[in-house]
Amino acid sequence: MTSPELIAHQQKSLRGLRGIGAGVLILEALVVALSIPVLLDQGHGGRTWRHVAVGCVIAIAVLLIVASAQLRRPWGPKFATGLQVLALIAGASSFALLFLAVVFAAIWVGWLGMLRGLNREHAGAEPGAH
Repeated sequence: MTSPELIAHQQKSLRGLRGIGAGVLILEALVVALSIPVLLDQGHGGRTWRHVAVGCVIAIAVLLIVASAQLRRPWGPKFATGLQVLALIAGASSFALLFLAVVFAAIWVGWLGMLRGLNREHAGAEPGAH
């Protein structure tokens, strides 16, 4: 591949991987939002604590959607990783939410590994980077 073809290929592969990451974040936002009835019904603590937990879950779901749109920015993956940590902390309010947060955090760690590998591959494929 020549240099312009290589750069175009790198951009396409990064765009595709970011699309997968955005899809994961949107799916997580949907699943987290669908956990609200479970939190209201089976959440820990009193009524007030459950409503605070629901408010936090709504905020996390909205921020996950925002993070999916920001993955193209250099700070986007870091922002989304921070939201994964917040989702794990919010899991203290319900075992079901904790289970979902662990599953999506594992998927996110896998995605970050793919991103890191792709970035390393692209750094090694740079013209003159022998």
